[in-house]
Amino acid sequence: MRELAGALDPVLMSNLHDLAQIEVATRPALDLPATQLAIDCVGQTRDCLGVVTQQSSTDGLLSPELQMAGQETVVTLLYFDARGKGELRSVTRRYSGPDVERLALDDVPSMVRELFGIPEPEPPPAALDTSFAMDMSPPPKESAWPALPVTLTVTGLVLMGVGAGFGVAAKATESKYADIPIDAASSSMMARELAMQADDLYAKADKQALVCNILLGVGGATLLTGATLWIVHLANRGGSEHQLSFAPRIGPGDLGLRMNAHF
Repeated sequence: MRELAGALDPVLMSNLHDLAQIEVATRPALDLPATQLAIDCVGQTRDCLGVVTQQSSTDGLLSPELQMAGQETVVTLLYFDARGKGELRSVTRRYSGPDVERLALDDVPSMVRELFGIPEPEPPPAALDTSFAMDMSPPPKESAWPALPVTLTVTGLVLMGVGAGFGVAAKATESKYADIPIDAASSSMMARELAMQADDLYAKADKQALVCNILLGVGGATLLTGATLWIVHLANRGGSEHQLSFAPRIGPGDLGLRMNAHF
């Protein structure tokens, strides 16, 4: 009983601050019953408790009480608010058995919540035990459009299209080059200017033709690779009865690709 009384005050003070955001302004030297006897006021009534708060120069009163009732330990929290009409509230818990002190101290937070109308915290969500979880999602379906052959085929077509555009531009530039009338120049200065224009057009047409050839070559190789992968993919979708493979063929004066098919 004495150990519980000594531990109850600091636990109560801590929970008042944490849960109810209440700061205790005054802690009288005498407990509530002794204070009531000193001022000749007996009973937990509003009038008597109002006199106690006036003597203490406070707006409210909070008093923990410990009593023995037979084999039970009774813990009571009394709260009196001297403001307004003087609200009076109390919360009581009863304990018995060998572990009374621990049970009583563990109940202090719930008693403070009940005394000041603070809702109980919601329990944390239960952790999902995935130790034996199995992936029941259906297996991913094989796409009818394989990514690599599609990408290579489209890229090859785009490169060849751009290369063809440079080829058309090179032809147009070459036509402009051929149309420059250098022979019809009326003076040597004009002939020199026309010759410089012809050189610029020739160099431009040469660069356009070079880009055209590079893009057509790279695009053709990319398109051929994509088409080859398409054939392999379509052939191998039939299972083990349909197999298609490619191997390089290198020899004197011979460079190519060998295809092995089994249907």
